[in-house]
Amino acid sequence: MFSRREILSHPSYWLTEMRTTVFEAVSAFMTKRNMTRRQLAEHLDCSPGYVSQMLNGDTNASLEKLSEVCLAIGVVPRLRLEDLDDVLKRDEILGFTLSSQAQGVLSMPSSTKAVTEKPAAFI
Repeated sequence: MFSRREILSHPSYWLTEMRTTVFEAVSAFMTKRNMTRRQLAEHLDCSPGYVSQMLNGDTNASLEKLSEVCLAIGVVPRLRLEDLDDVLKRDEILGFTLSSQAQGVLSMPSSTKAVTEKPAAFI
């Protein structure tokens, strides 16, 4: 098992965090408007296949594409930078544990192990 510091120090964790946050906003947008994937594709001016890939987490969308999607659904993407030690201290105060947040998988480089981890909302 990896330490919280190791997990938070891996770029894949934060890329997944950003994508997940955007995709959750897209899902909420669709639900609020009772929208189908096809209708969302029309709204975003993209293919229904891309929408399916995006909502299934099967796409490696660029930050530019994530920003375009955010703006198209009426939300502003905002990136907040924080000191890693401050995040770890806050997690400790809040009693964060890896097992209590299990959801999603992060693979660390140069290792065959995977850590089960739910991203925290930082966008």
